Amino acid sequence: MSRTSIQPTFRQAERSDARGIASIVFGILCEGGPPSGIDPMSRDGVLEWFDRVEDNGAFFVAEVNHIAAGFAAIEPDARDAGVGLLRVYVLKEFRQRGIGRELVQVAVEFARQNGFRAVRGFIPEENEEALSFFSAVAPLVQVQAGQFDFEL
Repeated sequence: MSRTSIQPTFRQAERSDARGIASIVFGILCEGGPPSGIDPMSRDGVLEWFDRVEDNGAFFVAEVNHIAAGFAAIEPDARDAGVGLLRVYVLKEFRQRGIGRELVQVAVEFARQNGFRAVRGFIPEENEEALSFFSAVAPLVQVQAGQFDFEL
């Protein structure tokens, strides 16, 4: 798929997206790259995650030609009230195309509108790619959200 042919769509995920999100998790784990910080999960495991997040957070999905290409999850940080923990996962073949950046932007906007005072990017240990990604999007988030904090 060429870079010019992808036209991703972004939306808040629903429970019916659980299978697609599970397939993204599976794809990420099969890449064999640096630690992703996510455990294998089935559709039912994703539904359990939805239940835990419930009204306090949200999932967002990116699709390319009706294929789930990536997702973001924003949920309250259990260790720090008012802070949202943001996870972003994009399948390898869809990276470096702005999908992750857009997922961050929609998740941060959700967090800002829903009373979070800050968002912390989830960076698994020894995952330089995730650190680089969140470092690159942090200035964009600061411009978009004004006084809203984006933490690494």
